[in-house]
Amino acid sequence: MFRSIRWRIALSFALFYLLAMAGLGAFLANQVRQNKLQDLERQLITHAQLLVRVLETVDFDEQHIPVLEETARDWAATLNTRVTLIAVDGLVLAESDDERSTMENHATRPEVVQALETGAGKDIRFSGTTGIPTLYIAVPVQRAGETTGIVRVALPLSEVETNVNSFGQVIAISTVITSLLAVLLAFILAERTTRPLRLLTEATRKIAQGDGGQPLIPLTSDEVGELTRAVNQMAQKLQEQIRDIETERGKLGAILRQMTSAVIMVDPQGRVRLLNAVAEAMFGVEEAENLGKSLVEVLRHHQLVELWQTCKASKESQALALELPSKRLFIQAIASPLDGLLAGHVLLVFQDMTRVRRLETVRQDFISNVSHELRTPLASLKALTEPLLDGALDDPPAARR
Repeated sequence: MFRSIRWRIALSFALFYLLAMAGLGAFLANQVRQNKLQDLERQLITHAQLLVRVLETVDFDEQHIPVLEETARDWAATLNTRVTLIAVDGLVLAESDDERSTMENHATRPEVVQALETGAGKDIRFSGTTGIPTLYIAVPVQRAGETTGIVRVALPLSEVETNVNSFGQVIAISTVITSLLAVLLAFILAERTTRPLRLLTEATRKIAQGDGGQPLIPLTSDEVGELTRAVNQMAQKLQEQIRDIETERGKLGAILRQMTSAVIMVDPQGRVRLLNAVAEAMFGVEEAENLGKSLVEVLRHHQLVELWQTCKASKESQALALELPSKRLFIQAIASPLDGLLAGHVLLVFQDMTRVRRLETVRQDFISNVSHELRTPLASLKALTEPLLDGALDDPPAARR
């Protein structure tokens, strides 16, 4: 699957979209939580300041505990918050949700310390009473510029967490739905993008197999369309070159077929690359079975192999006349080095001189026979003319004989 560009594009886009949505969801959830906490904090500060104005005339001491407890419970029910009234020394004088006598001194509570130092304090922590995260807001109660006590209101953050979780669920569901749509869209776009590439791949595969086929019609005007047009031009050029090569090959084949000499072309590694019909008949081999084989395997004659090696090493034409007793042939072998694109190749041309050799032998035998036939009567005539020249003409009986 991942070898396909289509799937890589679609899955990469989907993964990027999922990561982006997950990051955006986390950011929005955090923003919602922060905004909710700020609203809750402002609400609790307003409640605490309201209680401060109510309790400005009440002394925060043990003598007024019943009044303070009643006030804390009443206002907790009214404001729907937890209310704690604390003395300056940290002693809990009233508590709306728990028994105050069981509560420890609150002088070290962060919100209490901040309230005494700066005029207001807040803290978020797990409540020892309820065991859930709680927001605490503390505001000092002052009379005549002197702090007489501390009002602390608190509210569990379970509602905030519920809202944030609900928002996160909405974000998650939206992410899943939109991600599916994004994957579908990415797949469609990837399909439209890669379809011309697949057509190009199929076309180039046909070109590689020698089938130019019909020109491709560009489906787009973008880079893929330009590539399609370039492939069409390349295919056209290749077809022209292939036709030219086939024409030249046809000419070469016709020339080789009409030649009366055997022709073998050998590459730099000593493998046979060309073999005409005359060579097949002369050496008793077939082109289809011997192309690509070494010259040693094809000819099986050390003198011809040495002729090729000498020509290759010297890069000069070499000639050799030899007789092949096994085939009753007398041949003239010429090795010529090639250059240009065929540099390193050697062209071997073999001429069958058997008929010429036989004619030469017949001529020599004829001359020898004629000479022999003429030599005997000429010798006799010479033997007879010498006595005549020596005086036999003067002896008529001898001259007549």
